[in-house]
Amino acid sequence: MRYKLNNINIYLLLVFLALPLNASGLDILSGDVAPRGNPDGKLDSADIAVLELFVFGKAIPSFSEKKLSDVAPINLPDGDLNFADVMVLKQQVSGKIISDSFSPYSPSPANITFEKNANSVRIRGKAGLFSENNRIKIINVSVSPPVTLFEGTVNSDGSFSVSISALTGEKISIIAIDESGNESIPTPFTILDDPLLTTGPYQAGWVDIDDPTFLPQTGSDWDPRHLWARLVYPATAFGKETTIDPGISSSPLVVFIHQYTQICDTDGPGAGTTKMSDTDPACVNDKRIPLHEGYMYLMNKLAEYGITSISISRYEILHKYSSRDSAATTAANNALILRTLDKIKEWNSAGNDPFGGFLVNKLDLSKIVLSGHSSGGAIASKAYSANLDRATPHSIVAISLIAPVLSSSESNTFNVPYFGIRGGADSDSAASLEFVFEPFDKIMRNVSSAPNYASVAYVHGANHKFFNTILTSTASSPSPWAGSEVESIDTIFINPGLLAEEQRNITVRALIPFIRMNLQGVSEYRQVLKGEYKFNGAPNDFTFWSYADESRLTIDNSSGTPDISTNSLNGNVTHNGFVSIKEYTDLQASFPGNMGQSIGAPPLLCGGKINHSIGGLVFEMNGASAIYSTQLPIGFRDVSNYNVLSFRIAKYSNLFPFLPYSNNSTNIQLQLTDSMGRTGLINLNSNHYGFIPTPQVYDKESYTSFIRDPFGGPPIVAYQVCNFLTANAIALNTIRIPLSHFEANSTNIDLTRIESISFGTKETGTIVMTDIEFSN
Repeated sequence: MRYKLNNINIYLLLVFLALPLNASGLDILSGDVAPRGNPDGKLDSADIAVLELFVFGKAIPSFSEKKLSDVAPINLPDGDLNFADVMVLKQQVSGKIISDSFSPYSPSPANITFEKNANSVRIRGKAGLFSENNRIKIINVSVSPPVTLFEGTVNSDGSFSVSISALTGEKISIIAIDESGNESIPTPFTILDDPLLTTGPYQAGWVDIDDPTFLPQTGSDWDPRHLWARLVYPATAFGKETTIDPGISSSPLVVFIHQYTQICDTDGPGAGTTKMSDTDPACVNDKRIPLHEGYMYLMNKLAEYGITSISISRYEILHKYSSRDSAATTAANNALILRTLDKIKEWNSAGNDPFGGFLVNKLDLSKIVLSGHSSGGAIASKAYSANLDRATPHSIVAISLIAPVLSSSESNTFNVPYFGIRGGADSDSAASLEFVFEPFDKIMRNVSSAPNYASVAYVHGANHKFFNTILTSTASSPSPWAGSEVESIDTIFINPGLLAEEQRNITVRALIPFIRMNLQGVSEYRQVLKGEYKFNGAPNDFTFWSYADESRLTIDNSSGTPDISTNSLNGNVTHNGFVSIKEYTDLQASFPGNMGQSIGAPPLLCGGKINHSIGGLVFEMNGASAIYSTQLPIGFRDVSNYNVLSFRIAKYSNLFPFLPYSNNSTNIQLQLTDSMGRTGLINLNSNHYGFIPTPQVYDKESYTSFIRDPFGGPPIVAYQVCNFLTANAIALNTIRIPLSHFEANSTNIDLTRIESISFGTKETGTIVMTDIEFSN
């Protein structure tokens, strides 16, 4: 049997290497290394103990000992002594290994895309996903008995492209089959509509409101009265003031709050923009820039699915107050949003909207989502908190922030689900990476109330402005206000970053699932928010997901007093082989790279920092075998109700230029051990579960450019430019490994009695890790 191995995908098929006879004619047993210098011809616990000394770096093997100990992978020992060899030897000692009966890796969701058509779906797997001559089987498990939809051999490069008959909502499993007929653990998926390509059952209609005395006067200095907004609703025909669909009776609501760039243009909606002062008395009528209309690409799609949305202009407030962050401005923004919701509630119940009462009894205002872009994210955060202080608060059930720019005055702890999206080429704020992750980090650590789930999409190459169409025109969403000067990042290199259309497409494919999940109960879209369902044609190679589930058991998040000897459950921690290992309660404040120190790599031009104000572990490595083990105390060892082991990880790098899509990703091996000493092991690599490191963030006065593959593949070169004042940030990426993958090829590991988690590596450089947990 032959396997094709490469630096992307190495299968741990665990059997013994047959060695030649010795001079006396006796077989030399693979793994027989004890007693050292005089092996006794049998495999037992003494051999395991010696091999563990080698793997943990506590003893140096001789040439022959290393050859005898190197028993994995099958028929092609890799010259490295690691967890895989220990596991093989343990299984041989216990009599578990008698033939090639080991499962291949399960197909990874990170490398599979879906293209949904009317009654079929095309499923594609990337090159390197399987070994040559492997087969795949796709099964419809929604029917009883399950039906095989496809079975066949993958392409020579390990890729596949298959079209199957499947409807939205049907559940399928994809299985890998090796040359011996061994089947992998099935990888499950639920077929989803692509929000970008699928047309919903309704059309988008809209009305515009522009009334300087629309909102009620209350007498305070910061009373906003001017409502300039666009409301988009499910209609019978596309267009302005078309008839609302008569079948609509419970349409939920989304509120969009736009970013701040400029609100006035001296030449109105002509080519380009010429800024005038926000408070200039001439900034009225057609000189106003309708920034609130820049989210129609999202609002139209929501209307197609039966969801009403309103985007509110902040023109009056920005025109009146010179300071965007004053107490008066904050109070005015809160009043503008919440009083607008009051008005919509009145329209729905009394039918007194200014368009003939068309909204009466059409809305379900028990389900509202707030969504803010840039400084609109800060306003959404503050309005959420202000709403909770009301005697009768509105029912805000979820928050989404688009490239948010927040400050310490925002209350960023949400007791509702949270979604954030942020571009890696966002130059609007040097610390905006922290802003999009701050609510996520707080939700992960919020134990004072019922936990909620949170998801963040970090889009490498996306910038700040392209989320709004008003200043960044494209062929499909033209804007008379757009000027070329705001669409270009640089003109030196080819195709800088993501195109505006690409950036908006991934926003539709990420934000619409979050909104529909929370407003319409389409729970299957959670696959998208976990990064485990990827739509074909989306910039998947650019998009990195972090996900926190409501149900989770945190093993270590470094949130207490720094103590490298214990984890968050007070379980013991052991480590060896690292140059250094440190624990910080605030990585942003304490991480050496944030203070201009060189760690793990030469200080070339751009430095390095991490913009996560959370606790974490920092490991420095020099290529030697290194092991980190963390124990679960009694009372926390039953993890059978969880589906995955997850952790957040980043690798420090300040190399110039940085090539984020090279195959030189960090390789980590993980092992679970139960209280009986039985183990389950995974060889973690970038192809299977996630890329380490996530490409760096480019802060203010930095940018990145890509030379694209002309045949449609991932970017083949990334180039980073920054000035000497700018340091690039490290983005933590969430790695999620199904526990079923540990059970495959294990020694009957018992998930109700897990005693420890071990991480092993022989990498160089510095990695950051936090939020080690079991979850769903």
